[in-house]
Amino acid sequence: MTVRSKLRSAITVTIWREDLVALRACEEGMARFDALCDLAGSNGVLQWPRWTQLHTAWLSLHPDAAWLRDAGLVPGANLVGADLRGGDLDGADLRDAELRRADLTNADLDGADLCGADLYGADLRRANLYGADLRRANLYGADLRRADLRGADLRRADLYGANLRGADLRRANLCGAIASSAPAGWKLCGGTLWRAA
Repeated sequence: MTVRSKLRSAITVTIWREDLVALRACEEGMARFDALCDLAGSNGVLQWPRWTQLHTAWLSLHPDAAWLRDAGLVPGANLVGADLRGGDLDGADLRDAELRRADLTNADLDGADLCGADLYGADLRRANLYGADLRRANLYGADLRRADLRGADLRRADLYGANLRGADLRRANLCGAIASSAPAGWKLCGGTLWRAA
């Protein structure tokens, strides 16, 4: 397996069959890999000369493919500054993703896993984050105006400077989140949010 950076925005990803065997890939996964190799006319190796943000976004939508990232076979989600306006990322696996300054206006992130994601300065206006996992996410300076955060898990998230005006926070868990101001029903104590008694 080789992940080689050619330019700042161009990454070459090469996956060898022997790496998948060593990682004990399931039979179904191996069959898919072999079928792709046949289509590409390659012998036990797949290569993407220019791994793009679109590849990363596609991979995040397939939970059964997340192990490729976890095993280090493909790069993690680097979507810095990506234009994902209105994108359907329902249930996407974006754990620890780099989404700084990404435009996620009106995006559907219902039930998405954004645990530990870096959303510094991201535009999440009117985004659907219903039931999303945002634990330990960096939302510093993010625009969350009118976002649907009902039932979202924001424990220990950094919301400092985030704009939550009009956001729906019903049943959201903000315990231990860092903030510069407290939304209704919460109190700010030493920069940390706690449920108002």
